[in-house]
Amino acid sequence: MGLRLAIRRPSLLRTLSLLDTSADGEPPQAARRYRLMALAARIVGRAAGGRIMPILFGRTFLEDPRRAEERRQWRERLRRLDRRATVRATHGVLDRAPVLADLGKIATPTLIVVGDETWPPSVPGRADGGRHPGIAPGGDPWRRPLVPVEQPGAVTAALETVLGT
Repeated sequence: MGLRLAIRRPSLLRTLSLLDTSADGEPPQAARRYRLMALAARIVGRAAGGRIMPILFGRTFLEDPRRAEERRQWRERLRRLDRRATVRATHGVLDRAPVLADLGKIATPTLIVVGDETWPPSVPGRADGGRHPGIAPGGDPWRRPLVPVEQPGAVTAALETVLGT
């Protein structure tokens, strides 16, 4: 939402923070997988927790024995998600129009935070179609880790720097 707002109504923003988001559409393979998961959630009535955890969280978080309780809490949260809301949110992401070609219109000072285990790189591509420097291709084509959950201290520090708090 913020990305699109910065393109269409920049006067409404003072700064922009992009946390594991994308200006591009979902890769076709990932979109098919997400649509199947949304269908399963609609039919079964809940998200497939075991299958969604590796999409939402990076390998480091998933394998860290010190974070086992956090993972248990997230599985429980995912299990309790409202079926209709889950399906709508999934389709909201899948059906959004890419804005990659419009990135050059963003004049708002922008913080970009992306996990090193995220694929495809969720940092928006540059207006010339390339990727931001330092973002190398590779990894699981369906992984979209929740960096604010996995690295809350680093994300908070970055936001405080940008927001001057």
